[in-house]
Amino acid sequence: MRANWSTSAQVRLYLYAGSCSVTQAEANQCGTPVLLGTASNSPATSTTSASVAAGIYTVRLENMGPGATGAGQFEVTLVQ
Repeated sequence: MRANWSTSAQVRLYLYAGSCSVTQAEANQCGTPVLLGTASNSPATSTTSASVAAGIYTVRLENMGPGATGAGQFEVTLVQ
């Protein structure tokens, strides 16, 4: 996963197996993340060598501050 945003805020990247709403993610109800990156400044990249099955995944970017993240984008690349 890779994310870019336009401010100095720090962001943590999460990847969850299955579908998970914003409300569920904020309440820690999405289960254990398949991938969790430490908070960092833009751009942030998280990688894993873990095997993941085909299916639906949810990406979450958590703003750790200070301030807003502004406009941004993210991408997820899966390779076999």
